Amino acid sequence: MLRCHVAAFEALGGVPEQILYDRMRTAVLGEVDARGIVYNDKLLALAGHYGYLPKACRPYRAKTKGKVERPFRYVREDFFLARAFRNLGDLNAQFTQWLDQVANRRLHGTTGRIVIEHFAEERPAL
Repeated sequence: MLRCHVAAFEALGGVPEQILYDRMRTAVLGEVDARGIVYNDKLLALAGHYGYLPKACRPYRAKTKGKVERPFRYVREDFFLARAFRNLGDLNAQFTQWLDQVANRRLHGTTGRIVIEHFAEERPAL
């Protein structure tokens, strides 16, 4: 998971102020009444190194969790269907092309904005 974070920071050209996590064991170990949420030590070290704040989804709040998982459904249903890949390099090349030509050029259903244009405005905040 941590390597994926680093790859995402490189791809995005920066690091957000906060990252929202589902309550998976690799991120959230549990809760302690007086101290609140207990995060995985390696995750906290990464967050400290890159200067972002980890934030856990509230338990049993599907609405919050849906924001985390919804993009994966879009990728699964729009990118992966009816495709074949020779190897990981081919998958990555096809995915990059799909991002550039389809996903990032679409009108986002929630924001009503073109994804790549909206991100261009947000990038300086990373």
